[in-house]
Amino acid sequence: MRAVSFADGRTSESESASRSVDGRSNALTRFRRGRKLAGIDQETFDAVNKHVDPAGDPPKGLIFHSSGPIDGGWGVIDFWESRAAFDAFEGRIASSMEAAGAKMEGPP
Repeated sequence: MRAVSFADGRTSESESASRSVDGRSNALTRFRRGRKLAGIDQETFDAVNKHVDPAGDPPKGLIFHSSGPIDGGWGVIDFWESRAAFDAFEGRIASSMEAAGAKMEGPP
């Protein structure tokens, strides 16, 4: 699998052999996840992030996370040690969105 970027915000994924830049290990970056969260703003993202609690309970396998406002919503890009690490965390995102009362408008 390789990285693909779409102007319409569809999810892009890749598997690669890039070196980690976290300074803590020599783990290989194996999975990249990009997503456009349609209809999500700063306030909503912060409410969801409070429930995700990445500082208090860091996601296992997350190497890098960045997010910010984009046209029509909120953009998120993560680099994970593996697809399995992301899949194990994805349920926490869904439950956090529900707990915060957040709803996306349209497909991610």
